[in-house]
Amino acid sequence: MEPSVYQQEFKDIVPYGYWQRGDSYHDNKKIMSMDFEWSPNLKADILNTGWAISTKSERSLTYQDEAYQAASTWAAKNLPSPFYLEKDQMITIGPDDEDPMAIEFGFPYFTSKPDTTVLGFEDSALGYVRVVYQSDQKTFGKIKRLKNDE
Repeated sequence: MEPSVYQQEFKDIVPYGYWQRGDSYHDNKKIMSMDFEWSPNLKADILNTGWAISTKSERSLTYQDEAYQAASTWAAKNLPSPFYLEKDQMITIGPDDEDPMAIEFGFPYFTSKPDTTVLGFEDSALGYVRVVYQSDQKTFGKIKRLKNDE
């Protein structure tokens, strides 16, 4: 949990009702979680491999600006000009397929800034610039272009 909210609503024992909330409070405040199936022979060293960063938390969204800066720097060197890299709309955020402690951001790129008031403007995206944030190392990497036809 985010340190700013830890133990505000409960202490070390989390009541059942907390997990049943109808709002997104839990997802917004959860930094990482562990998903596992309990068994009597479960060992701690196996259990510790199940941690994954939350891609829905407020904290994860704060990395978006830094990811955009990394994507923008990469795009200036690697995408043919002219191009426009979108910072705020149609951004994809999700877990990295290879690293459960990493978040993948995708920023759509276009030949020029699209008119977002026109219905279907997103269809003119040429693809995405993908950036992966590794939370343990606090690094942005694995930057590459993903074309829409891939």
